[in-house]
Amino acid sequence: MNLSDFIMLSASGKKSLVMQLGILIGKRGAGEGTVFLFQLESLYVEIHCNEVTKAIEEYQAFTGTAALAPYLDSIAIDDIL
Repeated sequence: MNLSDFIMLSASGKKSLVMQLGILIGKRGAGEGTVFLFQLESLYVEIHCNEVTKAIEEYQAFTGTAALAPYLDSIAIDDIL
């Protein structure tokens, strides 16, 4: 799966693919919602969810690591050190 293939999927196709093959690797609050970060093969996918309606409002897919910065503080590394 590459980035352009994911972008071209319908919202239901994106949801199905992420829920079946994605690995949840992070979660953060964002305004009135929650953003879940999944790894999907060579992609990262953020799913923006509304906390009130529980609806998915947006999918953001990316390949680089720069957008992972908001999640880095929540990764526990104490056991590694």
